[in-house]
Amino acid sequence: MYLYLRESEKKTEEEGFFRAAFLDYNARARLGLSRREAETAPCARGPYGKPYFADIPHVHFSISHSGRFLACLFAEAEVGLDAEDLDMRRAQDARRRARGAAEDDARARYLRIARRHFRADERRAVEDAAGYGYDALMARFFLIWTRKEAYMKYTGRGLGAGLGGFSVLDAGLGVSFGAVRARPALALSHCRAVERPMEETIFL
Repeated sequence: MYLYLRESEKKTEEEGFFRAAFLDYNARARLGLSRREAETAPCARGPYGKPYFADIPHVHFSISHSGRFLACLFAEAEVGLDAEDLDMRRAQDARRRARGAAEDDARARYLRIARRHFRADERRAVEDAAGYGYDALMARFFLIWTRKEAYMKYTGRGLGAGLGGFSVLDAGLGVSFGAVRARPALALSHCRAVERPMEETIFL
């Protein structure tokens, strides 16, 4: 399992980043594909839009883009990945404060989102963190948020499955979650069926 990252705010770079990452993964995982095969391997989409390689069923991947971060995870089994640029979120909150909203309003907004979309145990976790201030609340909220999105990408259902239909704090989900602290401002979670350490994080 290899994680690839690039700092770029340009959505148009996503395809080039993905192909560069797959070229590197092809070499590291010894897939045996030629450069041309790796660069042109066709992708298809599942019933709910999850992308996959149409002709390489033993390679699985998940992509995420948030703010200035592009991220892609490759593995030999199904995976889900989600990233959130926390500096981007803080900047959005700062702009709201500049328009007259207090920092407490930012905390209240995250709590409202949690109460609306999270399960009871997840809501309690966010509410507990709120008592330690804005930064603690942000860290807990986006840890849960990225895990939920990673799980939905793992299952292939996407946001259509509904954020409130499951709890990422429930061991009964039968999946393993991991987090990578590749950058201080990056909240990044991945999901897979069995626990396995990240072999390497590569910056492209």
